[in-house]
Amino acid sequence: MLRRSLGLLVGGLLTIALAAPAGAQPSSPATVSVRIEGLTDTVVPRTSITTTNTDVVKDGNPAHSCSGLSGAGALEQATVGDWNGTWSDAYQYGVETIKGVNYPFGPAYTGKYWSLYLNGYSASAGICGISLQQGDSLVVAAVNDTDANGLLDLSGVPATVAPGVSFDVTVKRFATSYGPAPDYLTVNGEEPAAGVTVSGGGVTNTTGADGKASLTFTARGPVGIRASKTGEVRSATETVCVTDGADGYCGTTKPGDPAPTPVTPPPAPDLVAALGTLGSIGEQQRFARGKAPRELTGSVDGEASGIKEIRLRLTRRNGKRCDRFDAGRERWVKMTRCGAEKGSFFSVGDRTPWSYLLPQALTKGRYVLDTQVVDRAGNVTRGATRGKPGEARNRVVFHVD
Repeated sequence: MLRRSLGLLVGGLLTIALAAPAGAQPSSPATVSVRIEGLTDTVVPRTSITTTNTDVVKDGNPAHSCSGLSGAGALEQATVGDWNGTWSDAYQYGVETIKGVNYPFGPAYTGKYWSLYLNGYSASAGICGISLQQGDSLVVAAVNDTDANGLLDLSGVPATVAPGVSFDVTVKRFATSYGPAPDYLTVNGEEPAAGVTVSGGGVTNTTGADGKASLTFTARGPVGIRASKTGEVRSATETVCVTDGADGYCGTTKPGDPAPTPVTPPPAPDLVAALGTLGSIGEQQRFARGKAPRELTGSVDGEASGIKEIRLRLTRRNGKRCDRFDAGRERWVKMTRCGAEKGSFFSVGDRTPWSYLLPQALTKGRYVLDTQVVDRAGNVTRGATRGKPGEARNRVVFHVD
């Protein structure tokens, strides 16, 4: 499945840890995960950290500082400061050394570098320019510039499984490519990964064309499983506990043994979708022709699980004719039936606040603009809430005369 990002490239080699100019940084700390993968093994396993407002300075010059709320702040915490890079006024810090492993830029470049991935895809900024939101995932991986360097994702690992019982896992490959000039739109792809080795606890299998592999464990206790393939960035390690529920493993109790010490239950799952807030267009606001805003704006606040995708839908009615905006073709398309629900949502990425620039001024008609949020727990905004600018609302109706 391909998803075309509507943002433009910042420029340059965005997959490597050379920093593009920093974008707008968040104003408050966020809890995110950080993982660092070397060429042959994991350097720092997936670690949850909360960013801070403490700036990061790696060369002793206070003028060379990056926000502690950025990717640099997250990397600083995950490595306990054990990373470094060269500063440039144009690119800020370029990550060169992590935990003693050095991949320099410039004349000493060896064809290996530290690559940055945000939520599975190549980051569109360097370590100082990465803006982190609640629930984001940052992966820093050592790669060869001759490899494909997609990011593998392993899912379907159960919390527990009985000895000798098979279960299927799924491996997907996340990768970013770029469209033609002059826009160089990013195209984020997510697809089943075939030929991937899935291993753990001495058991190994290879995924088929559907990205699935079957595993069976007989030894009891926790088992770490991960997916790997030459030329790709390995997945995080996922853990399954092999137990029959009454053998003393993984918090269970054998018959006759004292009950285990109670443990704090995990937090309740997130079952509530976030309500995105649309920007400055007023409900039932009227604009003269050519005066309606081309830039649509909004934000998403208070999403504990993290934002996976923000979507927009824009429809227009003028007399008996109804149209929907097609973002892929950047033009209006006639609908056979009227109604906002007959339109199509399109992605504007996963960053908040968001903005989208329409290709041309809006013409006469009644417009309905909807926003929909998909969070990382799988919740999707349903229904429409209307209100005044500044209030939580995911629908606005306005007119162009």
